Amino acid sequence: MGEKTALTNLGARRESREHPAVGSSDVSGLSRRNLNRRSEWSQARVRILHIRDFASVARNLADAQTALGHRARVMARRERIVEAPDVVLPAAMDPIRAQRAIVRHQADLRAADVLHIHGGISRTELVWPFLRRAFPQKVFVVQLHGSDARTGMGLHHLAVADRVFCSTPDLVRFVPGSEWLPNPVSVPAQPSGIPPGKAVVGHFPTRRAIKGTPLILDAFRGLGATSQSHPEPGLTRLENETAVLLVVEDQPHARALEIMDRCALVIDQVNDLGIYSMVAVEGMARGKVVFSSFDPGLYPFPLPIVRLSPESLGPILEKWLQEPASWTARGREGRDFVERVHRAERVAGQTLRAYYRSLGREKLLGDPSSNGTGRHEAPGTAANSSLGPSGSSVRPLGRRCSLTLCVASNSALMSRSVADSVGL
Repeated sequence: MGEKTALTNLGARRESREHPAVGSSDVSGLSRRNLNRRSEWSQARVRILHIRDFASVARNLADAQTALGHRARVMARRERIVEAPDVVLPAAMDPIRAQRAIVRHQADLRAADVLHIHGGISRTELVWPFLRRAFPQKVFVVQLHGSDARTGMGLHHLAVADRVFCSTPDLVRFVPGSEWLPNPVSVPAQPSGIPPGKAVVGHFPTRRAIKGTPLILDAFRGLGATSQSHPEPGLTRLENETAVLLVVEDQPHARALEIMDRCALVIDQVNDLGIYSMVAVEGMARGKVVFSSFDPGLYPFPLPIVRLSPESLGPILEKWLQEPASWTARGREGRDFVERVHRAERVAGQTLRAYYRSLGREKLLGDPSSNGTGRHEAPGTAANSSLGPSGSSVRPLGRRCSLTLCVASNSALMSRSVADSVGL
């Protein structure tokens, strides 16, 4: 039996077991949950499966895409700091077993029109070339989020991608032809704004060394901090006569946002990356005054963020703490900016236009040259190209490509392992 036939037959057998309506007229054993699940996928205009989640970007995108009339789900590991996924992958394991865990979700992979892979693709992740060859009719999207591109660890096998998105504009230089996709957030109907009382400054690092947390702590101590405490796990509190600094770490996303609502000012990060992160976006969406060490040259528009550096951190923070009358206006500017650039529905629209083009559904776009931001893309840009490892245009994989990958001895082992997991 041929490899592709084996994969097809295996998928049909699994779908028949999970959904007896496929290949069987006996639906008496089909649970209502599975029936509804299959119905939702089959009726959606575009069916999207996000793989992995970083800073809740996949979750926010999936929710917005679903709200726009499509069907999007998230396949990821369950972690404290991100929202729960729809399809749960096992906890951390070796690369081969982790990839086999993805391939085991045959029904979810088959049902999707678009596989949106977050975090880049590492050298050992041969599951994606394998699935690209197994499903040449699907759209594959790779989204880079930061260190995956800056270290180069996630820049392998990009020939599988019909589109490459970058969560921050500094990453575009690593993959020529890629496209900046602003981090999506759900904008609260009513911003928490500037709470009354003593000023609360919030800092929400994922990794202290990268986010500049030691610099922030030193700067606040330099402003006369008189006490330091840990009122709960993952929360450090410093206080002086005029303000409180809260350093929030390893908290569930919802809990971190609750703490952010109590803040007047939010310090995003202090480093040399030149960008603002998801913390800055969420702070602005809530009407906070946001500080970050961004590079204005990376952005095509002015930012309503207070710019600082390691050297200017202390003086700038002290100045703003002495001018509370200006906080509300700056917070309003930040919220307006997020509405225009980062609102989840707007960002989801940008992804859907890219999906439509790759699926050959340009007629559904209205104006096929518009990318949803008011600008028009010239031929050869990210919306019109397939990308190879260095961003070069590549020919789409044919439908008769072999499923066996034999790039090197370890590649062959990975290919054989993945093939074994689906019964080839």
